[in-house]
Amino acid sequence: MVGRRIPIMLGAALALGAAVTCSSFSADDQVTPSPDRDAAPDGDVERSADAAVLDADAGESKCDGGCTFAAGEPEVSAISVDNANVYWVTTVADGGVRSCPKTGCGANGPTTIVGGLDHPRGLAVLAPELYWTSQGVSGIERCNMSACAASAIPVATALDGGDELATDGDYVFGIQGNGGQNYARCSVEAGTCAVGGNINGSPPNRLTAHGGFGFFSSSPGNGGIRKYNSSATAIPLTGNGTAGGERGLAVTPDGTTIVFLDSSGVVEKVATNLMQQTPVPMATLAKPQSIVVDALHAYITDFGSGSGGAVFACALADCANTLKTLALANRPFAIAIDEANVYYSDTGGSGAILRVAKP
Repeated sequence: MVGRRIPIMLGAALALGAAVTCSSFSADDQVTPSPDRDAAPDGDVERSADAAVLDADAGESKCDGGCTFAAGEPEVSAISVDNANVYWVTTVADGGVRSCPKTGCGANGPTTIVGGLDHPRGLAVLAPELYWTSQGVSGIERCNMSACAASAIPVATALDGGDELATDGDYVFGIQGNGGQNYARCSVEAGTCAVGGNINGSPPNRLTAHGGFGFFSSSPGNGGIRKYNSSATAIPLTGNGTAGGERGLAVTPDGTTIVFLDSSGVVEKVATNLMQQTPVPMATLAKPQSIVVDALHAYITDFGSGSGGAVFACALADCANTLKTLALANRPFAIAIDEANVYYSDTGGSGAILRVAKP
């Protein structure tokens, strides 16, 4: 492989409109990208079923309020996009990595790039190569998308029950699942991985990457936001996390700021170059799950307070006063963006990938 790869925009990590006030809830409501995610709460409305179905002939036309991009896709925990395609993982017992062109899935439906995986979770795409994790494999696997079944090879074997993946174009970052403490940085060019761990009993939870560093949020205990590179030691950017641990996080395109979601529903931010910071609150939601950002806005999936969830967006410069609802959904979780659209999963009912225009 020659030259720096251009990473796929990853989600699989905010609604615009009136600000949404957080209702209190217990640590039992914590949701992570795993197959054991809570079932939809009683009274949820099949909101995604009412969304317009994407017309393949419409190409890149706007979907205001949400269009169904791919129906019947259960438990999607990660989404990635590139210039031409949308990719996602279905985190079920016989799961896989699937894709469709951005213009629509067409009459034949999504393409399965690799199937038969045991609850795949992490996803990173550096075309023509694909990286994933699953419960059935102790590490990260990689393949060439043109012949994935025949070319799959392990690249990191110290991540038992591997969870989320992230990439900055030069490295693929991974964290261990099943309550493990390991985290890895794998060189795309060299195909080798540096593995760290032992972070005082607080397993990594969610993950993002930028500029040679992986950034992860930690579960309850000695949690918070940490960053790592090839060193065996993760650097704490904040102190201990909240009682329910942190959820999704994202790094701004300039690499200066981490925007993250804590378990009390608060959207917060910290600098990427300072240690033991007190996070700055930006806005409050009900049960936010995943977040992505571009240069101007943050985009967040939120389970809501019991009557269904939503996808939100807000300006990074003033999130609380610009928070707006982009789309309603039962249980929106994974999220990714490109220049014009937001792609998100609805894990309620039979599941779906949906698309909505950026504000």
